Amino acid sequence: MKSTVWKIFDVLWSALIFVGLTLAVIYLPLRLITSFERTWLSMNVSWMISVLFTLDIFYNLHTVYREHTRQRTVHERLQLYLRRRLWVDVLAALPIQFFLGVSHPLILVRLFKLVRIRDMMNRWRHVTMQFATILRLVVLIYALGLAAHWIACGWIALRPMATHAAAHETFNDYYIRALYWAITTLSTVGYGDVTPQTSIERLYSMAVMVMGVVVYGYVVGNIANLLNNLDLPRKHYFERSDQMRAFMQYHKIPRPLQRRISEYYSYYWAKQLGYDVTAVLADLPPSLKSEVMVFLRRDIIAKVPLFQDTSEEFIKDIAQQIRPILFLPGDIVMRAGEVARDMYFVSRGTVEIMADDGRILAVLSDGDFFGEVALLLHKPRSATVRAIDYCDLYILEKEAFHSVLARHPEFAGYIERKVIEVQEKNAL
Repeated sequence: MKSTVWKIFDVLWSALIFVGLTLAVIYLPLRLITSFERTWLSMNVSWMISVLFTLDIFYNLHTVYREHTRQRTVHERLQLYLRRRLWVDVLAALPIQFFLGVSHPLILVRLFKLVRIRDMMNRWRHVTMQFATILRLVVLIYALGLAAHWIACGWIALRPMATHAAAHETFNDYYIRALYWAITTLSTVGYGDVTPQTSIERLYSMAVMVMGVVVYGYVVGNIANLLNNLDLPRKHYFERSDQMRAFMQYHKIPRPLQRRISEYYSYYWAKQLGYDVTAVLADLPPSLKSEVMVFLRRDIIAKVPLFQDTSEEFIKDIAQQIRPILFLPGDIVMRAGEVARDMYFVSRGTVEIMADDGRILAVLSDGDFFGEVALLLHKPRSATVRAIDYCDLYILEKEAFHSVLARHPEFAGYIERKVIEVQEKNAL
């Protein structure tokens, strides 16, 4: 309960700091380019930012003590914070407006606090991995918006409103015109309706144009990459299907077989089976890999009477040994009379059990299983199993099962008794 409360508080505090930092980054340049001095609003905003940044120092110190681990002690974490971040937080929290006024250029030292946004974004990307790509896109748009705002403020500083504003033009209108110029210049569009008049304005415009060329290439490349990453299964599907299409054309595969292969790849992508689970989880440590495997396959394994009343470690081993396999409509999963070497779990789809004379003995669907006697008894299959539609199955091979039993010999006798009981009820 206490941990949950702190997690909620962390999220709320991070959101508050994000809003305060954004307000500071937007407000400070506007405060430097406008003529009003020590108004009630400007002083209160400055003091509010100072108080918020001061409280953030205490929050960070408390986090150091709260989140220490065995790998990194409180002292080590505290030394790391004092060396890397404390000076930034102190400079950002200094009440400079009290000594120098709210329009002094030194007020910009608050911008050092922007590293806090970078740290928050990095942390959110690691915590919410499923939204990491979208978060990167949001951060990119956020950074571009702030850059355009600062460039617009620089343009207003070079071309003051008092000498260049049209009659009855408010500051908001003048700022929007400057922001319009900044965005068109950054995006390399530059319509030419707002043009520099002095040498300093021309130099500033050239600098923004050069920045715009760099930013334009960077943004286009990043957005293209981010959009591709938003739908990796589709990208993976097209890459694999293009390779297979070229292979079939080169080897002149018959048209009917090409159609079946194309249908298979379409189903493969629609069910998001384009990933090799083993390859995706290869970088995880054994403990995490085992937990993921159990999460993905526990519901299926739990329904098998053969594995009931076994230990958690035994289930984890079984979960890591079964592997996915796909059958198309009409495929024979196993045939009567063949040597039994594995059992199957039905994840999605429907299969039918057929006798030698073609009679349908049973129909199995999601969550069912068959062939379990093959794991311990050396008997041929007594029936044929055929896929009715696309079937996502898991297969457990006899060799893999015996390797699990070798690591858990205490369950060998129990499994044998269970197999005999199942054999009496089901001849498969």
